[in-house]
Amino acid sequence: MKNNILYLSIPFLIANLIICMESCKVDECEEIIPTAEYVDLVTHGDTATITLSFKDCDGDLGLLPSDTTAPYEFNLFLEYYQLKNGVWEVVGPLPTPYYYRIPVLETSGNSIITEGEIDISLIPYYLPGYSDTIKYQIYIVDKALNQSNTIETDILVVQ
Repeated sequence: MKNNILYLSIPFLIANLIICMESCKVDECEEIIPTAEYVDLVTHGDTATITLSFKDCDGDLGLLPSDTTAPYEFNLFLEYYQLKNGVWEVVGPLPTPYYYRIPVLETSGNSIITEGEIDISLIPYYLPGYSDTIKYQIYIVDKALNQSNTIETDILVVQ
């Protein structure tokens, strides 16, 4: 009877050991430049929420409260575009630019990779007096000043 228990325990022990070793592995990726991906844009009256996903493999995305001097004042940049005479043009300089701060983010487990989704609230999402057809371009910058790819929202026709 003891021998049967021993034979049953060894595969169970090996399986647990493999699972433990796999869970201790550090997630890695080679890219040091953060990436961004457009997820969604939802409007509610004159308010809009843009959702984007991001991934930063070396984990240096995010600003501390003490990061207040250039070039670390902002790390998420949104440009407002209007369609004028069939050509997209950036509107600016804006009285209040669409620049934001992503705080330092926690990583999970043994990984230094930071990833997730960000919701950007825009109130109002359009500028009166400009074209009624707009879109946004967005990029993020990590602490090493690596700029992500630029993503673009869907086109909006303001009613």
